[in-house]
Amino acid sequence: MIFHSLNLEKMEKLARQIALRLHSGVSLCLWGDLGAGKTSFARQILKTLDPSLDDIPSPTFTIVQHYSTMAGEIWHCDFYRLKQAEEIFELGMDEAFHTGICLIEWPEKVGPHLPENRIDLHIKICPDARREISLYLRGNISDTFFDIEI
Repeated sequence: MIFHSLNLEKMEKLARQIALRLHSGVSLCLWGDLGAGKTSFARQILKTLDPSLDDIPSPTFTIVQHYSTMAGEIWHCDFYRLKQAEEIFELGMDEAFHTGICLIEWPEKVGPHLPENRIDLHIKICPDARREISLYLRGNISDTFFDIEI
């Protein structure tokens, strides 16, 4: 599924709709260049699932931020600084992939260790600064994601 020419308002609406469909055992992999909007997208998902969250730091330096929300445990990950894909096991990600909701920035850094049940969301920056979003369902993911309208 592809969403064309999204401004900030439509990106936030898309993130809210995806957030309401996430559940334990599903990961959202956010693919895109620096500045594409991966962290902003993840923040909107977190705010949707826990409106009491005010300050949502980027996990760039901590690699993982953990949250308890109405939808369950959420692991917000930024794997940009990983040197080896296997470092995710030291972070407990193998269990998180099965028991929590994982929001993963820079998923390409973990290569073959990506979770099976995931949504790959690719963000492309368009010349007019809008975004194009491509959404791919992997593994055993509900087709309710195809009902999304923005």
